[in-house]
Amino acid sequence: FTCVAAFFAYFFLVDFPEKADRSWKFLSTEERDFILRRINKDRDDAIPEPFTIKRFLKPALDIKIWILALISL
Repeated sequence: FTCVAAFFAYFFLVDFPEKADRSWKFLSTEERDFILRRINKDRDDAIPEPFTIKRFLKPALDIKIWILALISL
């Protein structure tokens, strides 16, 4: 049952705020802009940065992560 529910939920869930006005007309354009301004004021990441492999792998160079992983073994 869970897999079937997840399949249907995928189509009914609203996208991120920058695309929410196109998902089921969940938000109007004005409401979307208001939410984006609030998110940017709060944490300044409403519009996601593009993916780069360099940014993705940067934490792998942090020694603290490796130490924590070794401690957890």
